[in-house]
Amino acid sequence: MPKAPSESDKAKSQRPLRAYAVCENDERTGAIYFARYAIVARRMGANEYGDGELAYVTCTRAPWADRFADTQDVPASVMVMNGWHFECCECGRRIDEDMPSLWENEVNQGEPLNGANLRYARWKPSHVIGTQHSMVFCRASCEAEFQREQAEKKRVGDRAIARFERIILRRFPDAEIQRHDHHRPHVYVTRDPEYRLIVEQVAVSFSFPGQVIAPATLRMDTTTDWKPGGKQVRRRRKPYYWICNGDREAFDAYAASTKRVLA
Repeated sequence: MPKAPSESDKAKSQRPLRAYAVCENDERTGAIYFARYAIVARRMGANEYGDGELAYVTCTRAPWADRFADTQDVPASVMVMNGWHFECCECGRRIDEDMPSLWENEVNQGEPLNGANLRYARWKPSHVIGTQHSMVFCRASCEAEFQREQAEKKRVGDRAIARFERIILRRFPDAEIQRHDHHRPHVYVTRDPEYRLIVEQVAVSFSFPGQVIAPATLRMDTTTDWKPGGKQVRRRRKPYYWICNGDREAFDAYAASTKRVLA
């Protein structure tokens, strides 16, 4: 018969969660953890930042974060006001309490304090968007620009995927495009040195008659070479079909039987 919990055990289980700052000793990367005891928070931080070694991290109380115990996710703005720093996911600036003075140093002497310069001068830690477990932006305009960029990349990527799906179905009308699990269409969109959006990789998988092991994939990959002087040269490989060895004969037979579709 299980032993009934003692009064001390009940007291321990009812002890409120408290906030602890756990940081790696050398680079001082870390996070706020919530636990009933410091040793528990330290173990959690050590597992993430210290290869599981308690000696590699420090753990201190962070009472200013206790009020976020319910969600266990601390707003980045509050952390900045308590000495932490982040990097803006859009402009890449270091976000800390010294940002206004750093921005002032970037403004040319005699330049009028208006427009962007005025926004910088008025910046406050409360303008920071995000939490310690999410993307962080130094201000709302950076978040808006990031979302606009992501929407544009998605538009370009969706267009590339749709093009590859049309190529597959034109060549293999009875193929079934895979849109789930790890066989879902994949695309990678980035910007080139001239800041133009380009598609670096596309992969669209499809099942075919006779397939036993895995779907076939129509792919396109881009490689980057470097010339003297640091100039990038991107070479885009023509789209090609990738088939695992175990299904190669079945795919070749299927492709031969549907070749007339190209006429």
